[in-house]
Parts: sequence; C-alpha cells; structure tokens
Amino acid sequence: MTNITSVQLGKNTRKSIREALATGTLTTAIIPLGSTEQHNEHLAMEQDAAGIEYIANQVAERIFPQAIVTPVVSVGSAPHHMHHPGTLSLRPETLILVLHDIVTSLEKHGFQYIVVLNGHGGNVRALGNQLDDIKPSDLTGFLFLSYWDVVEHDFVTKHLEKSAIFPGHAGIFETSFALAAFPENVDMDAEYPESFIKNGEPWVSRDHLLFDESRRSSATIGTQFIQHIVDQLKQRINILYGQDGQENERY
Repeated sequence: MTNITSVQLGKNTRKSIREALATGTLTTAIIPLGSTEQHNEHLAMEQDAAGIEYIANQVAERIFPQAIVTPVVSVGSAPHHMHHPGTLSLRPETLILVLHDIVTSLEKHGFQYIVVLNGHGGNVRALGNQLDDIKPSDLTGFLFLSYWDVVEHDFVTKHLEKSAIFPGHAGIFETSFALAAFPENVDMDAEYPESFIKNGEPWVSRDHLLFDESRRSSATIGTQFIQHIVDQLKQRINILYGQDGQENERY
C-alpha cells in the first residue's frame, strides 16, 4: 500500500515520499530534461520540455508507484537557436551543475535509481563526455537517455516516409507528437516567411524543408510513436533494474 498520489514528485506530500522511500515502494526518480527554444513557425517553444515531461509521466505511470517524475528542467543548451527570439540557453557548465545538484538531492533522499530522460539534442552536445560530473555514486543505478534513441529503425521506416528526417526539428515526427499529445501547441495554418527564404541564411534551407515536411503530420502518427517510445523506455528501465536476465547498467 502506498500514499503516493501522483507520478509527479511535486504533487505529493513529504510524508508520502518519505514513507514510500522507507518501505522500498518508491525506488526510481525520472528527471525530464528539455529546452525552451524555437520550433519553426508552427510549434510552441515548449515542445522539447513539454514533450519529455509527457513521455516521462507516461513511463512512470506504467511502473507506478515504483517511479516518480521530478519537475522538468525546461531550459537546456540551445545556442544554435539563439538567432530566433524567445529561445533560452544555458552554458554547458551551468547545465551540468543543475543536473548534478538535482541528482545529488535525489541520491541523498535514498532513491535507488535515477534516470535523466533527455528531450533535446543540444543537451547531448553540451554534456558531451561529462556525464561523470552528474552521475551519483556507484551504489545508485543511473541512466542518461534521449527518448528518440529507443525508437527502432524498422519502426521509423514503417511509419514515416523514406524522405522524412528523424527525429528532426519541428518536422513530421515532432509535429505529429505534438498533435497527439498537446494539439493546442500546433498551428497547422502557419506559413513559412518569404523573408526567410530570401535572406540566404545557411539555416533556412533545412528549416524550410522541415516546415514543409511537417505539413504531412498527423495525430495518428504521433500516437503510434508515443506508444512505441513508452514501451521501449519501460524495457530500458527494466534492464536498469537488472530484470530480463541482464545486469544493472551504470551509465
């Protein structure tokens, strides 16, 4: 029996968290790591943060009450998007310190497993080979994983056209994801600015390509990918637990 009432850490009381940890009912914390940045003309800037929080909650619900989700880290490393107003970006050293302190807090409270679930490619580049700077001790299971990395190649080729860019940036995959998870964040009536096409900036070609690709998105595609991703992530966490006959992973 557990008094945990929500997969979201912040919605529970200190008493329920304390007792669930003490009894071993609660063992795992999932940290959703996203970004607040431009997502072309048609998607809300919270796409990466909202998307990874959505996935994390879905995964935690599948293994509730063993896992809980911390508040999303909604600002990541996005210097490559700073030419678009509204984008927020942390320096790599800042991002590392933020993650280190969150992980350290969770380890101190007795979580046996900590999963950093990433939803923004720029965070991978920023962290580089410095994951050791955020890892807990060897006594705590640890996993850092970008959610698109669990999508099987055959699944992509089955559900997306051959020319589609995966995962892309605000292309057919992310737009379909948003249409399935939070359609209010999608403006399918948006048009690509002629002024961008004429300005000759190097980023425009791919940006325009992904915008055109996004016009073929659907909530059906998004639902299929979300289900597949959640299923695959649950399996990866089971491996972390040492289930399926495999040893615990220490990333």
